[in-house]
Amino acid sequence: MKTIESERLLVREWNENDAADLFAIKQKSSDFMYYLQFNTVNECKECIKIWKEYQEMYPIFFKETGKLVGVVGLVDIGRYNGYREIEVHICDKYNNVDYVTEAHKLILDYGFNELDLSVVFAYCKCSDKVLKQSMINTGFIFEGTLRKFGRDKNDIMRYSVIKEEYCS
Repeated sequence: MKTIESERLLVREWNENDAADLFAIKQKSSDFMYYLQFNTVNECKECIKIWKEYQEMYPIFFKETGKLVGVVGLVDIGRYNGYREIEVHICDKYNNVDYVTEAHKLILDYGFNELDLSVVFAYCKCSDKVLKQSMINTGFIFEGTLRKFGRDKNDIMRYSVIKEEYCS
């Protein structure tokens, strides 16, 4: 992946030095990538190694300070070429509609214009008001609620956006 930038955010490839910062975010942010458990910096390094291999998840930094604030990705779920799941995870301290929307736009622009994706979809906890609003702000369409679909057996909402809608 080439480095991509927005007004305040930057997304680039991982390096080994990012593991300690990722571990620190995970320790301080209760909902940050809640489905992953990192107990050590070495476990973060192993996860980063896998993300680098599959070229799907990338670190998000503040452009001005270089501070790691999250992770973003377009995950190939094997449905068909051009169909990806978007993930945007911002640490609790900066998890607000403005930053999440900016990260969504950054990775969607990359996905539709550089990777030539056709469809991007996302899952969202029903209780996650920030993520819901961000998806609405970036043109996602609500597709429905998947009952007891979450790993915690809670309901999950599904959204998607197609290239023709997003790029028009």
